[in-house]
Amino acid sequence: MTHEEQRLLTIFLDELGKVRDVAKDPAAEALIKAAGTAQPDAMYLLVQRCLLQDQALNAARSRIEDLQQQLEREKSQPPGAAGGFLGDNPWGRPAAPAPASGPGPLVQSGPLVPPGLAAASPFSGFLGNAVATAAGVAGGAFLFHGIENLLHSSHHDPGLTDSLTSSGHPAGDLAS
Repeated sequence: MTHEEQRLLTIFLDELGKVRDVAKDPAAEALIKAAGTAQPDAMYLLVQRCLLQDQALNAARSRIEDLQQQLEREKSQPPGAAGGFLGDNPWGRPAAPAPASGPGPLVQSGPLVPPGLAAASPFSGFLGNAVATAAGVAGGAFLFHGIENLLHSSHHDPGLTDSLTSSGHPAGDLAS
């Protein structure tokens, strides 16, 4: 046992020894006694597990604190404070609202990441916007080719069909 482990164990056992006059549920107490009888090392294992979970909880609290401080620092920086060429990223900003006339845009503007996941995603910032743009371009190309095939389904365009299929079958046979 290391010195730190001994210190943690001593603190835990001291705190455990100070607890008195606990209201016990008789059914729970019977189950715990039965488990202790069946497993002679139960007390050792329970204390060990409790200390490990306490360490994990403290590490998680520390990490949460660090992330909250980092978030506060980022919030307090003015836009573009990172400086440099990539510091002020206009591609991640939502587009200005369109005038109220007309049915509105058919395409979503801004990043294609759900708002709740934007901060947690490894693809936030520059890479996230690049991935979203690439996905939008690819989706637009597939949509364009699909609509073009629907409108021109009466005659065969070998260049378009061959580019959309790897097997040489007409585009309509993709599902088979």
